[in-house]
Amino acid sequence: PALAADLEATVVDEVRSAPPAALVLSGACADAADAELTLAVIKLGRGSCNRDVGPTLKPTTPAPTVSFAPTALPTLDPSPGTLTFLPSEVPSPRPSPQPTVSPQPTTSFAPTLLPSLSVVPTSLPTSAPTTDSFLCTDLWPSLVGASQPLPLVFAETQKKWAPVLTQETLRLLNLDPDWRVGEIWTLQAVVSSTCPNELGFGFYGAGGFHMFQAEPLAEEVEITVVDRVGRVPTMLTVRNKCRQPAEVTFKSLKLGKGVCTLHNVPTPQPTFTPAPSVSASPTSQSPAPTMSPSPGLVLPPSSAPRPVPTPAPTSTKRPTVTAPPSVAPSYSLVPSRAPSSVPTTDTFTCPDVWGQLLGDIQLPLRFTNTQRKWAQVLTP
Repeated sequence: PALAADLEATVVDEVRSAPPAALVLSGACADAADAELTLAVIKLGRGSCNRDVGPTLKPTTPAPTVSFAPTALPTLDPSPGTLTFLPSEVPSPRPSPQPTVSPQPTTSFAPTLLPSLSVVPTSLPTSAPTTDSFLCTDLWPSLVGASQPLPLVFAETQKKWAPVLTQETLRLLNLDPDWRVGEIWTLQAVVSSTCPNELGFGFYGAGGFHMFQAEPLAEEVEITVVDRVGRVPTMLTVRNKCRQPAEVTFKSLKLGKGVCTLHNVPTPQPTFTPAPSVSASPTSQSPAPTMSPSPGLVLPPSSAPRPVPTPAPTSTKRPTVTAPPSVAPSYSLVPSRAPSSVPTTDTFTCPDVWGQLLGDIQLPLRFTNTQRKWAQVLTP
């Protein structure tokens, strides 16, 4: 944000480009030629390194245990024209046939519980607004509706940071005891725009919160945002400019405490109860297991594993046996920010690898080329 002082920002995201990479400035400072950006502390860790950012996965119950029968090493008779192994050389084990399951085991499914999730800012526009997608009590009429009737037509689209709803308009909302920093609220809007470029909106403070985008020339697009309150009191502002005079119409605005939509909550994988150990036989094949699903859960039919042909043996001095990988639930991380005005030392929960990987870069790092967009802060 503008004129920030010792602001801590934490971002959890996926690496989406092949190396080498560079840290660049994604915007430009147009207000002051002598502006500087100072990075006092930089930390880098693998995984989700902040308790307040990203999903927190609860451990699931153990998966069914599968034991494998030992695979006998082939016996080779040396003969002219054939491969002879030295005493120190042992043929590496080849992939053994997939295990077969004893007849008719029954797998039961425990009730599936939603994991504990730290909500991050998310938005989900849909082109066809519905009336039942907002699951909470709509508090907009009681907190804002008296001072700002709907539909709301906003015409100051060529003035960056122009207030759509001022602090005075949001007075009752700012005084509400549940509207406080750190609380989760859901905002839903039905937006139309005559602007040919995308316009951003959001509540002011803490780098912005409940931020969303009005698509170019949008026609009654429904947008739902789940986020945490970042500052009180606050106001709703436009975050960039339209290239030409235009209007944005908010046909509907809804506000509710908590997560008021099912579309923004990740769907967890089913949790399995432990099953008896299953022994594998490389030469026999049994019928496929029958599943006993819980009510409401439909499973596709499964087929028995097929044996994998064993290729010719190869020699290696140190045979390595790779254990079957254990599959954990797959979650898609959403880029998230959780800035706080007072940096603390215990919010970074991973080992800080910045010193090992980029320790030759002295901190604090002062960056002065703030008027050049895409200028490199850290080069490849």
